[in-house]
Amino acid sequence: MTIDFSRKLELRVETDVFVAGGGPAGVAASLAASRLGKRVFMAETGGVFGGAGTAGLVPTFCPFDDGVNVVADGIGYEIRKMISADTPLFTFGTPIRVEELKLAYDKMIHDALHSINIPVVYHTCGGMMSLLDLIPENGCDASETLSPPSIGGNMRREDRKCVKETLGKKVALIGGMDQFNILTTGTIKQIQDEVQNLFETFGEGGGYIMSACDHFFDAPKENLRAFAAAAKMCVYK
Repeated sequence: MTIDFSRKLELRVETDVFVAGGGPAGVAASLAASRLGKRVFMAETGGVFGGAGTAGLVPTFCPFDDGVNVVADGIGYEIRKMISADTPLFTFGTPIRVEELKLAYDKMIHDALHSINIPVVYHTCGGMMSLLDLIPENGCDASETLSPPSIGGNMRREDRKCVKETLGKKVALIGGMDQFNILTTGTIKQIQDEVQNLFETFGEGGGYIMSACDHFFDAPKENLRAFAAAAKMCVYK
């Protein structure tokens, strides 16, 4: 028995190299191709680069050497030299500190994007308070989503000033508007008040793009119009 199946897909992006997955092999393939001047599209379903080394919590790297000579060079070895600075290179097995490895992958990808003049927006899906010092360190140009606890984030209203003071002079900020409890189900007055508060806190001195923290699907048109109108009233004197 045979089953014939065909499907036509809309071509949305033209690229020289498509890489499925942002694990160690995917990151290496993407960086190698980009260094050769190729247009690269890398798709990663998870929230971090690094695959098993980060999301899978694999504890160590296999050796890159035989104790005397490097035998596994390349991008993997570049990453090894960026992490575990207190562990000699010629050591059997390199301990992996997950956050350190994540940062190394982020820096390499961001540097590659910057080399072709593409700005980087770093998306912290929900909790960001524990990452405040790491966000500018990874070389991104902007940070989103500034999500409050009401939609799964951990930035309370009283934390907003701290976030602005910590990040505001280093990266641009994007987001802050609760897309469900205010933008979708809130009153016009609640939307207007929230816009004003966001602007006064994050907008001080510039470097802020006001937007919903994440996707919204059922927001009434009148609420969206009120959001836009209130934002237009936010001006620098």
